[in-house]
Amino acid sequence: MGVERLESRVNLASSSVLPETPPPLGDGPTPVMLAAVAPPRPGQVAALTTSSAAVVAAFTAKHRVWTSSVDVVVPSLPDATSLRLEATGGLTYWNGRQAPTFMPARANVRIDLSRGGQTVAIRGGQPQPSDAAALSLAAAATNRVAARITVAGQPAGAPAAGWYAVSTKVVAPNGGPETPVTLLFSTGAVPAGSRAAAIRAVGGVGAKPSAISVGVTLAPPPVVAPIAVAPVVFASVSPMAIVPPPAAQAPVVQSLPPFVLPPAVNGFVELSSDITGDATFSAGAIYVITAEVHVRRGVTLTIEDGVEVRIRNGAGRWRLLTARALIFDAGSSLRAENVVFQAANDANEPVAVANNGGVFFCGGTRTATKDNVSSQNLRRQSISWSFVAESITANYLGRTDPRGGDGDGNTRDDIDAVSVVGAVFQEWRVRTVTVNHSGDDGFDLTNASIAMESVRVFAPVEDGLNLSTSLLQLSGRLEIDMTNSTARDREIFDFEVDTGPVQIWIAQGATVDIRGYWGNSPGDLRIDVKSSDMPRPSLLAREWYAFTGPLVTGPARIFSIP
Repeated sequence: MGVERLESRVNLASSSVLPETPPPLGDGPTPVMLAAVAPPRPGQVAALTTSSAAVVAAFTAKHRVWTSSVDVVVPSLPDATSLRLEATGGLTYWNGRQAPTFMPARANVRIDLSRGGQTVAIRGGQPQPSDAAALSLAAAATNRVAARITVAGQPAGAPAAGWYAVSTKVVAPNGGPETPVTLLFSTGAVPAGSRAAAIRAVGGVGAKPSAISVGVTLAPPPVVAPIAVAPVVFASVSPMAIVPPPAAQAPVVQSLPPFVLPPAVNGFVELSSDITGDATFSAGAIYVITAEVHVRRGVTLTIEDGVEVRIRNGAGRWRLLTARALIFDAGSSLRAENVVFQAANDANEPVAVANNGGVFFCGGTRTATKDNVSSQNLRRQSISWSFVAESITANYLGRTDPRGGDGDGNTRDDIDAVSVVGAVFQEWRVRTVTVNHSGDDGFDLTNASIAMESVRVFAPVEDGLNLSTSLLQLSGRLEIDMTNSTARDREIFDFEVDTGPVQIWIAQGATVDIRGYWGNSPGDLRIDVKSSDMPRPSLLAREWYAFTGPLVTGPARIFSIP
């Protein structure tokens, strides 16, 4: 419990953990347009995505001029369609010490971004004007964006060592969609370990840190209505028929083919690629996750009652993690009754060893990152996605630190069994979560605000519940059994207040059954309880704590102390 070394998580939303409704941004249905003679030009950009939230590079000095570059990879696009890169905020800076906090850089520091003869200047302490210049991005090409940093207008001026961040966005033409990306640059000798912390603070990078790929989805052309022409009668000529317009061209849509689950072999369905269309895990088979498998945005995965999903143990290199995992991306949905997630070996047999990436549920209303897996703010006026289940049971999910100790980056960090990232009440409609023998913490919330009936955690390797800037409301039962182990850094609760407080609220009449160490050692973040039924822990020491019984006289509140 308490303040651990900086984990692979970052909250990029406000400090509030109350349910929030994204502001309306006018991205509702597009009106149908009618054409009198010919259909509209197909190929308008409907959506943009990026392969990661950020790119990272280092400024190096040559002849006392500090330069760097990043790559923006753009796919093929229809004729007359182009993208551009715009700066959206002023230059920010972090010195690489303590927790990463990017503040406005000094006013005399400037970064110039250039490509193809165009240049955009980003200055410290100054937000970008609404009509800021942009860099054109060529289609079907890797766009090398050069960067130069100067101090007081002099290239030879040495900038302060540390990390500089530039907020940008890739924008489609004609008021089309956009997607954010942060350009992160280091200068000079930065403190050890600060690179991973800075990357986490801006949302994570891809397999090639200095490059980002843009994904483009093209919409079909608008519907074309036939034109009714008034009958014209001549002396010996029949009335003219209704004349349709020229045949509409076939829709041009960049999309994946319809998704089909692999066939079952000896009762096992093995999945090694993303679920890109609505799918059902049907009773009668066991489904095995053999890679880092994502349920993509807009996709609903239905799991029939009693189905077991196994996740293979073992290390590997995938997009975000170095362990096999099932990741529900922002905007995806789960529909289930009672589902069991279980660790497995290479023969798909269940094993009592936790060495995998667990299960991630990423919300679509708040932006946060944990273990290099991110939620997003999809900025929709209403929430059309959700995670719905009667119960989720996780056996031997997650992993310990691969090399011992808390490491930086996704190759060295431990992973919890079940992680909820950036989700709010409307998105999370799971009644009960039970976690047995997790490889790290049992149940983790990062910048989430959710309500449930019960949570049960038994014998995790590290902490029972790990909450970072989150709110958890329970109406029925909280059960955490840490067993009698005295291992270091193994406590009932671990709270982290990255951008706001943490609170667990348990309703009157609910049952609490918790036993383990309550860690308020000197130097730890203190965690307190306010309840007329539960005893208060020591705020000055790590002590054994046990309470079993109903909350008779009122609710209980377990919370972080600033």
